[in-house]
Amino acid sequence: MVPNNKGVFHLRGGIHKYIEEFNGSPDECLFKGRNFVFDRRGGMGASDCVSDVGNKNGASFKDGDIIGQCQYCSNPYDVFHHDVNCTVCREPVLACSSCRQLIVDKHRDLRSERSHAEQEETRPEYHCGDHFHLKDCYYTDLSGFAKEELEAQNVELEKHMNNLEALGKSGKQKRRTLRKQIEKITAQLNGETNPAVDSGCRHCGRMDCSGRCWGFHGLGRSAQLKESKVKPTSETVAVKKQRVRASKNQRPSKKLKSRNDAAEIDMLQLCHPPAKYRNDRGLRCPPPVVRLLSSKVKGRWVGRSLQWLLTNELSLEEDSLEEQRKAGLIRIDGKSVHDLSVALRNMQTVDRIVHWQEPPIVVPEKLAVTRHSIGHLASGDLFVIDKPPSVPVHPAGPYLANTLLRMVEAQEGLAPKSLTPLHRIDRCTSGCLLGTNSAAVAGIVQGLLASKKEGAIKKLYLAVVRGRFPCDPTTITLPSDHEYSCAISGRDEDKVIQVDAPIATQLQREESRLCNSLMRRVIRNDGKPSQSLFKLLSYDSRNDRSLISCCPVTGRGHQLRVHLQLIGFPIHNDVEYGGVVPDEVRRKQIAESTQAMLSAFSSTEIVRKLESINGDESSAAIRLGAVAKGAKGIHSSFSSSHLLGGGHIIDLHAFKYRIDTEIAVDVGTELPPW
Repeated sequence: MVPNNKGVFHLRGGIHKYIEEFNGSPDECLFKGRNFVFDRRGGMGASDCVSDVGNKNGASFKDGDIIGQCQYCSNPYDVFHHDVNCTVCREPVLACSSCRQLIVDKHRDLRSERSHAEQEETRPEYHCGDHFHLKDCYYTDLSGFAKEELEAQNVELEKHMNNLEALGKSGKQKRRTLRKQIEKITAQLNGETNPAVDSGCRHCGRMDCSGRCWGFHGLGRSAQLKESKVKPTSETVAVKKQRVRASKNQRPSKKLKSRNDAAEIDMLQLCHPPAKYRNDRGLRCPPPVVRLLSSKVKGRWVGRSLQWLLTNELSLEEDSLEEQRKAGLIRIDGKSVHDLSVALRNMQTVDRIVHWQEPPIVVPEKLAVTRHSIGHLASGDLFVIDKPPSVPVHPAGPYLANTLLRMVEAQEGLAPKSLTPLHRIDRCTSGCLLGTNSAAVAGIVQGLLASKKEGAIKKLYLAVVRGRFPCDPTTITLPSDHEYSCAISGRDEDKVIQVDAPIATQLQREESRLCNSLMRRVIRNDGKPSQSLFKLLSYDSRNDRSLISCCPVTGRGHQLRVHLQLIGFPIHNDVEYGGVVPDEVRRKQIAESTQAMLSAFSSTEIVRKLESINGDESSAAIRLGAVAKGAKGIHSSFSSSHLLGGGHIIDLHAFKYRIDTEIAVDVGTELPPW
């Protein structure tokens, strides 16, 4: 296997890692010396590990080559010893005999609290190359150390912990190791019992191991483990508590955020019924407020500059960043920043004081909301809401007061942040949305909606598409250059067209976006299986449009829109997936939205703000805000979809939902106006 190599004396451990490192090449592999390639040798090139100076530490073999060097004095040395392992990670460490004696003496001197006899029995602890920087502060056995020495170790470990913060997730395990050692030292300082150092082998598990196992599990490992286990009896069985992770919304951090959000909504008076702030054209544009937006530094942001984050991730205009910084509107961990080029660290919080002006939405004076009960299974109401198009369900992007949840809560007399939607529906889609203010109802209904039981959930949508929708699947022609596998079939008895095509999510480049969405769904072989059913209801020959019923068998995002575009019948007004909106209509709608925002800005005499924001900061935020710059600032800060210039309203309506399982829910809305 390894030709042209002689003088191989020792084949214990690590050989496979050496072969992987050098690909088994006879020109690269230098299998010489008493020990070769435990894990540390792969960190250097093979030629760098060879020394032709004589062995100064007792190793003797034919050609005099020494493969490796002492970890402590860097003299040529290549003999591993069974009891010379890293105290942190248990990797074998190369340490010459003179260095080993120095380390033994050092550890005896450090244990000043021990008797002379106990010092003689002190086991030396070594550190490998990866953990050599911890050689003066990380020890497995803490007994015998003076209080001052333990405190010094803690200080040193804290410094190393701080240096690892900038690594983000990649340094998580290293921080955990240091944190556990700090906790161990703290317990020792507080007089708590220090766990005894296990005298058994940490590798093979034998109490009488001489260390000759060399850190590798032998053939008797499984037998030793079986022998060490005590057969459980009815009296000795201890029930081990399993850690159950709380659901996302029940975690303490999420509960705290929800309470803070509710307090902000109440302080800024952002929860009002739809008729409030609605003009005679049906546009609802709330007055501006001054908010404090906070973002926790994510793993991919660590090491990047603050300016990069603000311009690339938060899409802020670079021209005004320096002025915002000087006005104290940009902070890190609550403190003003002096330089936008500062590197971000893990777990930091970036705060921005902003003049918050929401784009308008189109709403009726009152939302259609009905309440239902799910019987004896849970107490609480099931809300059925007829959502208008252009209205987002959740607070997202530039929307907070102009969201369906806030308006329904105000209209129905519910507390802010108390209403939970039970499924998703796109902003541009209208129709039936189920919600509840009861956690018990939410758990039952969401569980049924997520179930895979066939026929348990039935959804019926109505849509208007361009062209005459076919009843025969053979008349549907797919693009000739498509590179995906899909199936178009039909049922003659009910003239239903079935589309089976996998849907994947794809990031859109900014210049190719047709709406404000960052992600777009596409048909791709690596996507999730998706199936939709379509049926022609009527055809309008004058406008060349068809009214169809749609049934999503699976529930992928944008599924109906993507499948209809695939077969050549995009939904009317759906500019993201093949629909068209005339330019004159787009320009008119954008102009009306811009005027509504400017009117809301100019008519607001007192801008509400959080108590933590002072008057100067509020004035600076208003002065530097997008709306203060007029129509130009609005058009540069909001997309055409935000300004109702296309993509905000499509002719797709969620008409009915039916759940046929433990609960019988059959709900729906009125027919859409089109």
